[in-house]
Amino acid sequence: MEGTGESQPASLPRPAPTTSVFSAGTPIPPEPIPPTPGARRLWPVLVVLVALGMILALVAAGVFNSIGPSAATPTYSRAVGPANQSAAQVPGGPWDLVAAVAFDTPIGTTVPVGASVGTNCTLVPSGPTPTPTSLFIPAFRGSFGSGESPWWGMIYDQRSTHQILLVQVLNGSAQALAVGSGPCSTSFQNFTTVPSTAVDSSVAASAAWSQGGSAFAAAHSSLSLSLEMGLIGGGTFGGLPVGAVWVIQVTPCGAFGSKGPNGTQPDFEALVDAETGSVTFSTATSTVCGASGGPVSTPLGTVFSPGPPVLLSPSNATAGCRIGDYCYRIPIEAIAGPLTPANLSFSVNNPTGALVSGVQGFAILTLAGQVLVSSVGNPASPLWTSGTGNSMSALLAGMTIVADVGSLSPVGMNYVLETAGVGSFSGTVTESLP
Repeated sequence: MEGTGESQPASLPRPAPTTSVFSAGTPIPPEPIPPTPGARRLWPVLVVLVALGMILALVAAGVFNSIGPSAATPTYSRAVGPANQSAAQVPGGPWDLVAAVAFDTPIGTTVPVGASVGTNCTLVPSGPTPTPTSLFIPAFRGSFGSGESPWWGMIYDQRSTHQILLVQVLNGSAQALAVGSGPCSTSFQNFTTVPSTAVDSSVAASAAWSQGGSAFAAAHSSLSLSLEMGLIGGGTFGGLPVGAVWVIQVTPCGAFGSKGPNGTQPDFEALVDAETGSVTFSTATSTVCGASGGPVSTPLGTVFSPGPPVLLSPSNATAGCRIGDYCYRIPIEAIAGPLTPANLSFSVNNPTGALVSGVQGFAILTLAGQVLVSSVGNPASPLWTSGTGNSMSALLAGMTIVADVGSLSPVGMNYVLETAGVGSFSGTVTESLP
């Protein structure tokens, strides 16, 4: 029923069988347990959140120009051409488009500059741009169902170096903003290129609007609602394939969380197959806006505390560790509040903060020592492969993190386990590895 609940995914296929490298101890089933519709919905939403985080990092870095409003509000198909032309002029390519995001807000939105970018990303402006004091997203006066927007952000990946390039299309004019490298950019290396056959935002927004979005907006006409649109080309996340998809969200929290009421507020979300234009999932749900109008962000260190790591030699393999590898077991000492694997992303870094090559992956073990979830590679994806649980399973104190660092001894290398907050959690928690 429109605007009142979830519609079952109609066209998302069952994940193809995969074989996990985590074969010691209690094995992960060869084919992951299919997640619930809510968990399946979370995959592309998390991906788009990563993209939004990158754009916010660029805002904080001061690489956006502050430009006033105008009436130019292209759809994706009219914005992507100028964006691609702008990307083609940036050295270091070729650049492949992997994601796009857009915002429609009823009033002009100014996002202040000044937050720290963090130490896990190096951002270099792609041209001589001045350092602004704010980013301005013009007001949108049209229909959310049109798929038009005065502001688009396009994210490109360089397939050899896995640097990323961000291009904005503001009022119909494209501008290359910055090139990013480091752990932030490697988040996009598993993304596939947005297909040229992807349906336009006009198709995706109209489909979502007709299957719950319009009814939701009518039911909450007293609120100042904004529209967020996100497109990803797809990829393999946590060992599970995700196709090209549009994420459509209607929220009172405002673009970049810059405006909106406080507390829990109604929220509409829909997934649209980017190849067919069909709505595969929609729900009228709720979200939490913070004191400043944006989504609440909880520092991870206030709710999550790991214990002292223990190094296991290859002869002492454990669940979640590949046979013949060195692995660390890190107990979860404290969990203060609801936390799931989807809220966490692990990485093993060297003393300079760079990712360590050769790391095979990560797992979280239950209290009984079984693999709850796992993720291949470094860093871990928050879109975990299911074991006895899935990415939405509750984490408990006493569970164990396993980091498989490969076949070479890490003794004396001074590696660090970094746990990054995802979604409504921010910041990192680090633990030295002996």
